[in-house]
Amino acid sequence: MSDDWLESLIDDVCRCLISDVKGRMSPLSHRTYAPDENGIGTWLIHIAPSNGQVVGGKDDGEEIFDPIDADLLELAKVLDDTESFAFNPGGNTEMPHIWLSGRRHAEEVTIQIFLYPFDEEDPSWSLDINRGTWTMPADDSEGDEGE
Repeated sequence: MSDDWLESLIDDVCRCLISDVKGRMSPLSHRTYAPDENGIGTWLIHIAPSNGQVVGGKDDGEEIFDPIDADLLELAKVLDDTESFAFNPGGNTEMPHIWLSGRRHAEEVTIQIFLYPFDEEDPSWSLDINRGTWTMPADDSEGDEGE
């Protein structure tokens, strides 16, 4: 089976994480793991807000993120057959997240939507306090891509 169903599922989930009223200023990060690459034994999808960074001002260099606005009613519909849909508040070793598992087409899937960015992820966008601008890497006019 082609991975088109997986990309389509990720797109459907991400659409449920964007507020119809305020939209979303920054991207979402996602990671996928095949059933033989994780301890759950299903396709595993992790989604989280991406890290950003303040540029300028007293908080220069501070990492920030745009919180997720989840439409839980729509999120429950992204799978053909939902077996589990819960909120995990996290704990000492786990970040808070929404847990959704079931089937999409013939595939078993587990989706974890984290409320905070992945710890090891570098900032992928910036908020420039001095200029009042929100910049994505593609907007980087200084050409720092090759570093």
